[in-house]
Amino acid sequence: MNVHPGGETQRGPQVAHRRIGMRDVAKAAGVSSQTVSKVVRGLPGVSTDTRTRIMGIMRDLGFQPNVWARALKTGHASSIGVICDELPRPGPSLVIYGVESAARQAGYYSTVAGLPRPTPDLLQQAVEQLLSLSVAGIVVNVAMSSETGVLDQLRSDVPLVAVWAPTDTRLPVATYDHRSAAARATRHLLEMGHTTVHHLAGMHNQFGTDQRVAGWREALTQAGAPVPDVLYGNWDSRSGYALGKRLADDRSVTAVFAANDYMALGVIRALKEAGRSVPADVSVMGYDNAPESAFFDPPLTTVSQDFPALGARAFAILAAQLGIDGKGSSQPYLPEQELIVRASTAPPP
Repeated sequence: MNVHPGGETQRGPQVAHRRIGMRDVAKAAGVSSQTVSKVVRGLPGVSTDTRTRIMGIMRDLGFQPNVWARALKTGHASSIGVICDELPRPGPSLVIYGVESAARQAGYYSTVAGLPRPTPDLLQQAVEQLLSLSVAGIVVNVAMSSETGVLDQLRSDVPLVAVWAPTDTRLPVATYDHRSAAARATRHLLEMGHTTVHHLAGMHNQFGTDQRVAGWREALTQAGAPVPDVLYGNWDSRSGYALGKRLADDRSVTAVFAANDYMALGVIRALKEAGRSVPADVSVMGYDNAPESAFFDPPLTTVSQDFPALGARAFAILAAQLGIDGKGSSQPYLPEQELIVRASTAPPP
C-alpha cells in the first residue's frame, strides 16, 4: 500500500487533459523548475514564503510528483519502505507518522507493507515486496519477540532499521529503554508506601512487554518487596478490564502498574465497578502518556513515550546508512522517558 503524506490534492480542470509537471508549476509560480524541484524534494535553499506559495500552486493544479520516474532518471530510489503490524494501534501508528514526516523532509516518500504477524517467512515476503518497488531502505515497525532470530534471518539488498526490537540484533534499532522506565514507574509506587505493585503486562513474548516486566521485577526485587504473578493482556482496554476484575476483589492489592494507558483505563473501570476508589483504595499507573490519559477519571499517572520522535529517530538511523544525513546515531535509546505524576496514584489507605 502506498502512503502519500501530502494527502489528497485538489485537481484543477487542466488535469483532465494531461499530467501537470514541474514546468507547469514553475511557470504558474514564476520560478525556475529547479526551485520547484527543491520544494518537491524538501531541500533547503527556498524561502518560507516561496515554498508556501509553490505548495499552494501544486495543490491548485493537482500536481503529483512522479517519484518512480525521478528514480529512473537519477539512478537513486526516492522512497523508503515501512513494515508494520496490520492490527491498528495508536502508538505504532504514530511511529509510522514520525518516519513519514522525517522522510518527507529529506525528499523521500514512504511505502507501507502490512504484516498479519511477525513470522520469518512473512517478514521476508514483506521485505521482498518493498524491494520490488525499488525502495532505498526499510524500517521494520513491528512488535518483535525478545529473541533476535527473526530479524537476524532477514535478507535485504538495502539498509534495514528495526523499531520495538532487542538491541542485540544485527540490525540498527530505534527504541526506548523500557526496562529502566518500568523500574522507575514501579519505584514511584513503592516510594509512596505501597508494599508491592501488581503488573498487567502487554502481549506475551514481545520485546516491549518483556522489558517492562523485567524493569518492574527488578525494582521490586531491589526493594525487597513481594513479586506477584504477572498478568498478560493484549495492550487494549478490554484486556485491562478483564484482568482488573481479577484483581478488584483482592483487598491486598493497593497498586497496579499497567503496561500501557489503555490497559490502565480498563483497570480503573473494573476497580470502580467493584466499589474500589482510585486512588484512595488502589493506585493505578499507566505507560505511554496517550493523549487521552490526562482526561481519564482520575487523570492517569504514566510514563511518557514520544512515538513520532521514535519514528523520526528510526529514519535518522536509516538516513545515515543511506549517506543522505550524517546526523544519525547507532545509539539505540532516546533520552530518558518522563514520569508524569497525576491524580491516579497516592499513598496506600
